[in-house]
Amino acid sequence: MVHCNEDAALLLNGNTKLTAKLFSEVAKNNTEKSFVMSAFSLLTPLAQLSLGADGATYDELLAAIGLPNDQSTINAFTEMKTKLGLLPGAELKIANRIYVSAEHRLDKDYSAMTRQIFDSEVTNADFTQPEKTATEINKWVEDHTNHHIKNLVDPNSLNKDTVILLLNSVYFQSAWQMPFPKVLTHAQDFHVTKHSTVKVPMMQRNSKYKFGKSEELNSSIIEIPYVDNNSALYIILPNEIEGITHLQAKLNDPSVLEKALQEMQPVYIVVQIPRFTIETKIDLKEALPHVGVTKIFKRNESNLSKIISGNRNSNLYIGQASQKAFVEVNEEGTAAGAANEFKAFMTASLGQKYFVANRPFVFDIRVNNAPVFRGIYTAT
Repeated sequence: MVHCNEDAALLLNGNTKLTAKLFSEVAKNNTEKSFVMSAFSLLTPLAQLSLGADGATYDELLAAIGLPNDQSTINAFTEMKTKLGLLPGAELKIANRIYVSAEHRLDKDYSAMTRQIFDSEVTNADFTQPEKTATEINKWVEDHTNHHIKNLVDPNSLNKDTVILLLNSVYFQSAWQMPFPKVLTHAQDFHVTKHSTVKVPMMQRNSKYKFGKSEELNSSIIEIPYVDNNSALYIILPNEIEGITHLQAKLNDPSVLEKALQEMQPVYIVVQIPRFTIETKIDLKEALPHVGVTKIFKRNESNLSKIISGNRNSNLYIGQASQKAFVEVNEEGTAAGAANEFKAFMTASLGQKYFVANRPFVFDIRVNNAPVFRGIYTAT
């Protein structure tokens, strides 16, 4: 029998691959724009659907998350839930629900299982009343993301033909292990392209960070740890002002970045990165087919028969699927530490290494080595 930690490793690998694929697809729809997405937060609803699926639909969903069977799914997500509960100082909130048309009677065993394994729910909704239903759903998402993610569901996307609404949102917040002092934040030039420059608030800190260079990515990489020591922000900065396109293409192979991250070494370095906030809404019904998940959206091919009771031949399929991801990067650390740290931040001496993120870059937020968020910052 496969052990839980082996299943967790399979899920981590599946998440890394799904992150690379989804990032590539989302980037195509956000050219020259900042965006953030989270394949990690999709693991739960996709796994949740797999436990209610059969046939080719079942195989497709398991392939997407990198797990071989139901028992592996249960093992991996049970362990993941435990680890996510051990992030002192950090806050990672993932909200998942599956809303099924009120015309269908839910399978009680399936609903109970998803609640136990994923802390998620399957519940009925009246899609014939789109305004009322959207308001109720959006309030639930707000309540589960510290009121940062609002208006996830557009009532205009709901109608009497909606059968299943797959709901997924993710929110992460943490203090830095070493805060950026606000007194050192200044407006600086950010090179959007070789011919276009804007001013952005650039934070600065001179300290010891893990740093690396990758010839294959033609980029430098910095790790900025959060206070819990299990999570960090990684910035992958192209060496060229307009190197982001090359970097995106290289990230299609997830092993390239993983290798570069393993080779990073601690160095004393001056780090300058923009302060930024990004919120992105993604139409998963459009994006997921490009990463191998197609059948759940097709009325005549979807097989989600285990979600409902009674008629197992009912053509249950996903009518709407969306994600809204939010990330904020700023100077904040613990309130007690910031003022006391100011004297430690001195102007760098000659010969000091610099990491200046003043051109479009890719960023990863990772928890326990798993990429939870990935995005691009372009200042636009």
